[in-house]
Amino acid sequence: MEQLSDETVAAILGLLAPVDRHRLAPVCMQWDRVVRSMQHRLSFDFSQLSGSAIGSEGEAESREDTHAAVEALLAGTSLRAVVWLQVANLQRQAQDVALQQLAALLRHTLWISQLTALRCLTLVDPPGVPDRLGQLAALTHLSLCGPCDGEWRVPPCITALRDLRELRVWSACLEGEVGALGALPSLCQLDLHESHVPHLAWLQALTRLTYLKLNHLNNWTTPHSPEAWDAALRPLTRLVHLDLEANELQVLPPCVTQLAAVTALRLAFNCLRSLPPGPYLASLQRLDIACTPIKDLPVPAGSSRKQGCSACLSPPPPALRALCHLSLSSSDGLPPPADQRRLLRQLAGLPSLAVLDLGEHELDAYGAALQQQLSALQLNCYQLGCD
Repeated sequence: MEQLSDETVAAILGLLAPVDRHRLAPVCMQWDRVVRSMQHRLSFDFSQLSGSAIGSEGEAESREDTHAAVEALLAGTSLRAVVWLQVANLQRQAQDVALQQLAALLRHTLWISQLTALRCLTLVDPPGVPDRLGQLAALTHLSLCGPCDGEWRVPPCITALRDLRELRVWSACLEGEVGALGALPSLCQLDLHESHVPHLAWLQALTRLTYLKLNHLNNWTTPHSPEAWDAALRPLTRLVHLDLEANELQVLPPCVTQLAAVTALRLAFNCLRSLPPGPYLASLQRLDIACTPIKDLPVPAGSSRKQGCSACLSPPPPALRALCHLSLSSSDGLPPPADQRRLLRQLAGLPSLAVLDLGEHELDAYGAALQQQLSALQLNCYQLGCD
C-alpha cells in the first residue's frame, strides 16, 4: 500500500462512507493525509426525503452513515479549509435536526464569508443565489444550475473574482449587472446553457475565452440580431470550442468563419443553409449541423479519402481536412436519392473523418445504406447522442 499514490488511495477511500474514512485515517500517515485532504471537498444533496446524501466527494450509503457524517461536518469541519463545495436541492425540507441545522447554515448568506479558500462552487436548484459571491476571492470555478426562481441577478461585486476561469449558468435568466461579467479578467470558459441574457455586448471584453457555450438562448425572448452576434463574437479570436445550438441563426456570423483555432463547432437546430468559406474550416475537428437545412459540405467533388482512387484528382482540400467527427441527423425524414448520392461523394472527400453521427437515421434504411457504402472508406458510423 505504501507504493500507492495519494490519488489512488483517495480513489479507494472515496468508495467508503465519510464516517468509515475517518475511522481509517489512523492506519498510516499517508491515509491520514489523504483523509484530511478529502475533508476539504464537500458535497451536500438534500433531494432525498429520508436523509440527504452528504459526504466528502461522495454519498453516505445509509441513514446512519448520513447522521454520522453530518454530525462530523457540523462539529469538526472548518469551512475556511473547504476548497470544493457542491450544494444540491437545498429547498427540500430536511427530516432530522442535524440536517435542518446544516440546511439553515447553507441558506444563510453569511456562510459565504467563511469560505476563504474555496476554489470550486456548484449550486444545483438553489432557492436563491447568494449575493456575496464577490467575497470568494479564491474562486476559480462557479456553476449555478437551475435557480428555483429562474433568475440570477448578477451582483456588481462579481468583478472581485479576479481568478475565476470557468462560469456555468444553466436555465436561468440573467438580470442585474450582467455587463460586470465582461470584467472577469481570467475567464476562459463560459457556459450559458438554456439561459437568457438581455444583450450580448458584454461578451466583447472576454478576449481570453477558449470555450463558449451559448445554446438555446432564444427560448426566453426574441432572437438576437445577426449584427449583435457578429459584434459580440468578433473579439473572441482564441475560441477553440463554440456552441451556438438552437439560436434561430439564419446565417453564420462572419467573424466565426475567421476563427483559425476553433476545433469544435455546434450549429445544430439552427436555420443555416450553408457553411460559408473561411479559415475555420481548416481547423475543425468536430462539427454538428444536425437538424439544419444544410445539404452540402464545402468539399470539392473531385477529392477522395481513398489512396489511388480514380476519383482522386487532387490532394485533400484544406476545407474540413481535420474533421474527424460529424453530426448529420435530420428532422426532415429520408433525404431524396440525389441528396444521398451527393452526401456520399462529399463524405469520401473528408480525409480524417472517423465518426459519423446519424441520429435517428442510425437504424432506418438510409442509415443502413450509408453504413454499408461507407464501410469501404473505413468509416465508423454510429450514433453518439448529445455530448
